[in-house]
Amino acid sequence: MWPLVHDSGWLRGLTKVAAEVLSLIERTPKILEQQDTVEVEMNDDVEEEDSDVDAPWPTVQDDIVLRSLVQRTKPVNMDSLGIHKGIICAAHLTDDINSLVLCAPSFGDVFLSSSLFSQRFESYCRTEEQISFLIKAVYKKAREFNGPLFDRFDLHEIENLGKAWGFTESRIRSEFILAIYLYGKDAMATDLLTDLSSSDEVEHFVSEALCIASIRIHATLKILKQVKQFRPILSMLDAETCRWVKDQTDYGLVKFQAYGFNADSFPSLSATHELVLKLLRMSSGAKDKTLVEKTHALSLLTATLLKAIQDGQDAV
Repeated sequence: MWPLVHDSGWLRGLTKVAAEVLSLIERTPKILEQQDTVEVEMNDDVEEEDSDVDAPWPTVQDDIVLRSLVQRTKPVNMDSLGIHKGIICAAHLTDDINSLVLCAPSFGDVFLSSSLFSQRFESYCRTEEQISFLIKAVYKKAREFNGPLFDRFDLHEIENLGKAWGFTESRIRSEFILAIYLYGKDAMATDLLTDLSSSDEVEHFVSEALCIASIRIHATLKILKQVKQFRPILSMLDAETCRWVKDQTDYGLVKFQAYGFNADSFPSLSATHELVLKLLRMSSGAKDKTLVEKTHALSLLTATLLKAIQDGQDAV
């Protein structure tokens, strides 16, 4: 069994079938409830009809075998079902089955024949391993995304996994938009910003996006230092903001490289300035005043850089 699990083709086929089976199990109680309701309504109608009406033929008889099978059926534990769905969704998103071991409690026990009916798989808080796995999947999807238009269905599998692990769809889409900006695909993210709703989500997005903008700005500053013509521009910039940009860059590179990001190329400074202006508008009603101040300071920095570079090019 172990060699088959490491065969990505076989594993994807298994997860597809398993997902369909779990979906059927999840729907079964609802179907039975609907059937019970129909049977009750039919019985009520029969009682209201004239008793002289002939009984249907052939007469419906009780089946002992079917009744025995129904009586022996165990109720599925819905928390356990959710954990199984999460593992199946996760297995469909990765070729490394070992990475799932840390994402699920009692990983080995979920494959036991009695696991779907067990009370030991109760709901649990999401772990750091699950957060890391999910965000890596989101960033991988963004890295492979080429547009030009984004289809909501592209995140369907990841959103299903997030739902099983207690994440909201808006949080997943927020991370996806951040990843789109991280990989410099700004034009593709324009229509997605409307997905952000709550103030907490907006503040989280602005904070993370400022880190991405800082990485871009720091790369621009390094280039300016190497060009003699533009070195005087650096003396025009606010020193405190530049230090903050450096700190954010150091933090961001460590964080995003863990998600598979390589800082090899960046969008233009004008694109970064446009991003910062969007963040400035988004943060206008934020409760975190420090966040508002940093966003404003970064907008002044990018505006100063743009004007100084343009003036320098015109003078040549």
